[in-house]
Amino acid sequence: MSKVELLGYKISRLDLVNNLEESGEVRLSDKMEFSVKFEPENSMAVAVLAQYLEMEDSNKFYMELVLEGIFHIGGIENKKLQEEAHLRCYDILFPYADQFIRMLSMNSGLMEVALKKKELIPEDVQAGENPKAVRDKKVINFQPGTDG
Repeated sequence: MSKVELLGYKISRLDLVNNLEESGEVRLSDKMEFSVKFEPENSMAVAVLAQYLEMEDSNKFYMELVLEGIFHIGGIENKKLQEEAHLRCYDILFPYADQFIRMLSMNSGLMEVALKKKELIPEDVQAGENPKAVRDKKVINFQPGTDG
């Protein structure tokens, strides 16, 4: 079994466009990308979790959060253990991204938007490749000028 420990995280990108003016239903597309770069010689890994929420017309509403996590790793002796560590990095980093999205959505006048945690499986791990995007759609309500 591999060892995965979060040492710290930072928001490396935050983008919010909110040009919503009327109250009503808002349909958002939810997309997630996740990648991990392992540096076994230093027992370190850098995970990048990107979350996107947008309307079909992204000029009306768009939210992007890119969160980077620095992990101490150990016991990565083969590809299977590396895939396991990749999935554990996502499991550890996801709650932080969800917390930021919830706060930003409420402070932008939307009802609280909770992210749906993706159930990643080893087949989702793409070592050395661009991360695979995972999409969902959700409906929330918007009321301008409210505190959530």
